[in-house]
This record gives sequence, structure tokens and C-alpha cells, in this order.
Amino acid sequence: MKKKIIVLQSKYHGSNQQLLSIAKYAFSDYEPHAVNVELRSRKKIFFPLYKVIIFLRSYIGSKKIIAQFLNTLALKNLGPEISDSDVILAKTAPYEVPAQLLAAGSKASVCFIGRPRRFPADKFTCLVSTPSTPVQPNNITLETLPTFSTFKDYELHKINIKESSKIWGMLLGGNAKGFEYDEKTWLTLATDMQKLAKKYKIKWLISTSPRTGKKAEMIFKKVFPNLSPELYELICWGDQQRKSILDCLSSSEVVFVTEDSASMVSEAVNCRIPTISIRPKKTGYNSLTEPLATYHHQKGTLVRMTSDEIGSFDFPLWIRKGYKPLTLCWTEQWRKQVQEK
Repeated sequence: MKKKIIVLQSKYHGSNQQLLSIAKYAFSDYEPHAVNVELRSRKKIFFPLYKVIIFLRSYIGSKKIIAQFLNTLALKNLGPEISDSDVILAKTAPYEVPAQLLAAGSKASVCFIGRPRRFPADKFTCLVSTPSTPVQPNNITLETLPTFSTFKDYELHKINIKESSKIWGMLLGGNAKGFEYDEKTWLTLATDMQKLAKKYKIKWLISTSPRTGKKAEMIFKKVFPNLSPELYELICWGDQQRKSILDCLSSSEVVFVTEDSASMVSEAVNCRIPTISIRPKKTGYNSLTEPLATYHHQKGTLVRMTSDEIGSFDFPLWIRKGYKPLTLCWTEQWRKQVQEK
């Protein structure tokens, strides 16, 4: 029977992609199973019961019918049967208890991204730390969030790209926790981008996302009409136009990403492209994106700025003297640390 990696899915697309990326690259010889396993209740009063169930399952073993029944008291969905050789992969506090419930009574490994809140570190086979999800002690430390594309994917993809010089990418997110963009912010950004294109003789590849919104897309369409000499391509999510992040990165010699998306920041940094993360002038704290962007700004793998500062920044100078590309993609970092243990 092939070993399984059980990926506990949440309602957050970004987290799910990170977990599936780990399953794909770090556990490539395992059969992936993405499952929706939820606690019947997250009320504090039930957590002592969950710990009792974990203790009982650990004592009697996971194969007994009574052990399986115990988990039905705690979980809405049990997922596939767990074997001793399996790995359970989870992220964020709501999923550490389901992971422990599934593993209890077996020798299955539990791999968790971030800091557990309800169990000590020794209850996990592997704890993964990132700038966005720090944890001490840990088994694996990554400099970015896991991404679905790797530096190797980028290199292979770029071979098929005919043109990338003098093309700068702009990957646009949108409103999120701590980030609020208004029409004035988008217009200022688009206008400054147009000025930069004329100043540096470049063209823009602009890609929007579900959070960007129709109003913002209309602003960029107005500033960069179809035959604009400053535009290479405008991909609007609202018009059902699609282009993968890997396509956009492979086509760009420099890339700008809005800082509201930790995934886009991680994708760009992992591909070792000069990266500029931009944010609105007034921004609240986002515990996922700000530590990540700050970490890489300090390393020189990207530069942070507000969206209204791009018009006055000397990008060629920073690229020549300040930019320090990441030396290892997250998959290479993972592999190196596993080999050293």
C-alpha cells in the first residue's frame, strides 16, 4: 500500500496551496489526499474532551472500532484510514487538534506549519517555521511561504519565453486585512507606472486578481489603452482573462507585487527576480504579509515602499547595488535541512 500524505484543507486558498506545495515537492513519494476535516465545535469547553479522546486512542490504538467511534464524536469528517507510514499535514491553530486526533493511536507523522497553541512541540514530528509563521523550536526553517512553482520551474518556463527584457511585471492584489485601496490610490499608481515606462523605456505586463475589482481594472484600462506604447499586456481577472503567476514572472525582468498577497511576494522572491513590494500609504498590520516583506527587505531580496513612492525611486541603482537574490528556493532549503539532520 502506497504511503499517504493527508493534507487538512481550510477555507483559505493560500494556505491550501502552501500545504499542497509541500505535499508535492517535499513528500513526492507519498499519495496526496486533500481532505476537509473539521472539529464538530471550536468552543473552548470541548477541547478537554478532544484531549481525552486523543489519550484514549493513543492507549487502545487507532484500528479498534471504538477508537474510530471516538473520533466521530470530535470530527465532522474522518477522511481516509490512517496507517503508520502516513503523514498528516496541517497549518494554523484550528487544524492542530484534528491532526492530532487523526494521528492518535498510530505511528503516523504530524507535520505542522507555524506555532501550535494547544500541544507542545514534541507532539509533532515536524514543525515548519517561516517569516509569516514563526515557531521555536522547529525542524524546518523556510525563508518564504511554500509556493506551487519553484525556481527550477521558473528556469524551465523561461526558456520558452521569447521576450522578457525591458518588460516589468505588476501583480495586483487588492483589499485584505490591513490593506485598503481606493480609486485615488489605483490612479496614482497607474499614472506613476506610465511615467516609469517612459523614463526607463520599458513596457508593463499588468495582471489583476479577484480582489483587485472592476473599478481598479477600469482605471488601468484607461491609463493603459490597448495600443499604448507603455503596455506589453493587461490581464484583467474581471474580464475572465487568465495568466499564471509563473507566466507573468517568466516574462518580466523586474516585478512589482502588492504586499497584501504573501503568496505573490513568495513566488517572486523564490524566482530570484528583482522584486518591489508596494502597499497603500495608510496600511494596518497584517501578521502574514508584513513580517515576510520586512524580512526580505532587510535581506535585500526585495525592496518595500508605498505605492506613491515608486515614481521617485531609483530602481536601476537598487538592482545594481542593493538587490541580493535568494540563494535557495524553498524546496532547496527544505531538502538541504532534511539531509543535514
